[in-house]
Amino acid sequence: MCNFRKPRTVERYLGSYIDGHWVDSLDDTFTIQGSLQPLKGNELMLLPENRREIASYKVYTDTELFTATKGSNQSPDRIILSDGAYEVVRVEPWQNDIINHYKVFISKLVSND
Repeated sequence: MCNFRKPRTVERYLGSYIDGHWVDSLDDTFTIQGSLQPLKGNELMLLPENRREIASYKVYTDTELFTATKGSNQSPDRIILSDGAYEVVRVEPWQNDIINHYKVFISKLVSND
């Protein structure tokens, strides 16, 4: 699996409410090794309904990435691809002591503007 992994830039954001609006601020940028794969039809059904028609992929990586954490200032990590930023929407840890990795579902970040 490692031969297919390529460097991927990740941006980690923290956020807070300012005047009643959630505002993200860049906390860290780092590089992971990840294998980018298309989602299968049954995997699309694991995404939130509002994400199923947006460009989405899965990434296999050894690095733990984060979705939004309810009740904290953790915003979803973002992976930067050639056509823009993709937000982490689901993480499946596969820690079976054979080939430990994370299966990360990402969806294209869509502006609310």
